[in-house]
Amino acid sequence: MKKYNSTMPPKYDIDKMKIPITIFAGSHDILSEIQDVHRFYDSLKSPKALHTYELSHLDYMYGKDVIDMYNDILQVLKKDLK
Repeated sequence: MKKYNSTMPPKYDIDKMKIPITIFAGSHDILSEIQDVHRFYDSLKSPKALHTYELSHLDYMYGKDVIDMYNDILQVLKKDLK
């Protein structure tokens, strides 16, 4: 709040994001609905991949089935950071 002199940060111009972007999303996340995630992904200049999982928002930290997503994230990082 102090940095932006507002309760909301300024909007980020996603058109400036010119690198390939991979998104990992939970289809049961009520804080970022999957339709909104797809809409955001489709608006990217350089979309690379969209991975969806049957996870909710808290599952990212506490879900017992989150290991599949973590393994996929690690594979993407290993491949893209070479």
